[in-house]
Amino acid sequence: MGRVYTPTTAPVLDLSEGGALLEVPCILRSTTIYGVRLALGRDEALLRATVLRSYADHLEELPGEMRARYHAALHFIDTSARERELLRLVIGAREAVSVRPHVTPPSERREWGRSDLDGTLEVEVGLRLAASVLMLSHGGMLVQLPFAPSIGIVVNCSFAIDEQPLQLDAIVRHTHREGVDEVNPPHRVGLEFLGRTGPARTAIEAYVDRRLKATAGPSRERDS
Repeated sequence: MGRVYTPTTAPVLDLSEGGALLEVPCILRSTTIYGVRLALGRDEALLRATVLRSYADHLEELPGEMRARYHAALHFIDTSARERELLRLVIGAREAVSVRPHVTPPSERREWGRSDLDGTLEVEVGLRLAASVLMLSHGGMLVQLPFAPSIGIVVNCSFAIDEQPLQLDAIVRHTHREGVDEVNPPHRVGLEFLGRTGPARTAIEAYVDRRLKATAGPSRERDS
């Protein structure tokens, strides 16, 4: 078992200086801090956020399958003056073209401004997901994730070998939907490690070689 930190694009359904409501591909954990990259023109900020709530909202009909879509209400934490200013600029830009007025119920009012969006604004969310490692090799690994990341994106992988924590980057090379669950199927994701040297690569190669020798040993004895 390991974890994969993968960036994914998420439509913004609602945005305020205090947080955002996003449409995401899987349930987000309330105990995890997520990174949200917000951009306006050439200016951008990487915000940190906690999850207030995350839930299945609706089913999306695709050719030959149904897929669950989830909503996540995030609360921004430790925002700087620059990040709050960028949020105000983004909210103001959206309000200038918004066609749907937002009325905040008295029980939900805050001192910060907010804007109801039409779904066209997107942000990049860094998701840290539990991943089952199905196969490990010198050059990469096959993992099981709750959704398929985009081919070609770079993700960060963390796991342990012989109780030694390892962390390295990898690129998504292929994905495969599996299982009989039509609504929320797991996906097998092939990752290729980046960087040819380093402590993590050395530990992985030593572990794989050791496992291969252990597997080949009994068969060699039988052959002799």
